[in-house]
Amino acid sequence: MSWGLVSFLEAVIVSASLFWWRPRRPILYVTPQQSFRMTAWLFLWLWWFINSCISAAFVVTGLITFRNIKVARPYTHTNSYDENAVMAAIFLEVLILLLFFVISIILLLKNSINHEPLSGFGNGILLASSFHTAIFSLVTALVIYSAKPLMSAWQRDRNYNWSAGSTAAFDASYVLAFMLAGTFLVYAVLILVMRNVFVREEKEGKLRPNKADAATAAPATTPTNAPATATGAAPQKKRGWFGRKNKGAAAAPATDMPPAPGTPAASAGHPGGNATTAADTPAATGTAAPNGAGPETNAHQAGGAWGPNAV
Repeated sequence: MSWGLVSFLEAVIVSASLFWWRPRRPILYVTPQQSFRMTAWLFLWLWWFINSCISAAFVVTGLITFRNIKVARPYTHTNSYDENAVMAAIFLEVLILLLFFVISIILLLKNSINHEPLSGFGNGILLASSFHTAIFSLVTALVIYSAKPLMSAWQRDRNYNWSAGSTAAFDASYVLAFMLAGTFLVYAVLILVMRNVFVREEKEGKLRPNKADAATAAPATTPTNAPATATGAAPQKKRGWFGRKNKGAAAAPATDMPPAPGTPAASAGHPGGNATTAADTPAATGTAAPNGAGPETNAHQAGGAWGPNAV
């Protein structure tokens, strides 16, 4: 009884501690755009894994069937076209599946690790390989299935070295080949759809900033007395998870910079100038006018301190 009470108190204390120290915000925050792309990659990898499992099963059953036909041929005393076609189709299908596995794993790992969109040259190779493998798998399945009556005859004849297990491996070979034709065709369509998604995001640019991040970010303010420039640098867009790096913005030319205070260009009405000289500043009442300052130099200040109504 005492041990049960102690265990209950420990469970209550641990639960209260975990509830008190629970994170106020999620540890891993993913934007909707990143979640969509992660889902796309998840579908690509998941279907690739399904294709790889079915391909591995076909490689095993195909090699077993290839060996069984090769062993049974001396007992049949025949060298028919069906036997040679089945063996050639199985051999080429196994070779194509192995090549597709190597090419696809390299391309998918490269784009996944580098966070690059599945588009361009690699996408074309993977799409063409998937479609080609689907077509050849269908041809292989039809070739193997066409020899089914011959294998059934071998099983009925006890003089042939062909058992029920050999027939089961033979049937599994063409069934898996038909399945590979369908799965690789679906994989090709999936790659094509995801390619359109990645290319569209690549053309649109980077990801849009999240509303929560935009609300918490401090607004950029500029001082009111800062000189206005003729041309400003373009704002840098946010780089997405799979986006490309932003190129550096070109520097503004030297001619667009505002003149320094006190230069003739500033007092001559330069659009970027905001400084004044001594000739542009009116003198106080009762003082002598500075040298070089008069109505002809300050025509726009005719009614000022040095105008005809001056004291």
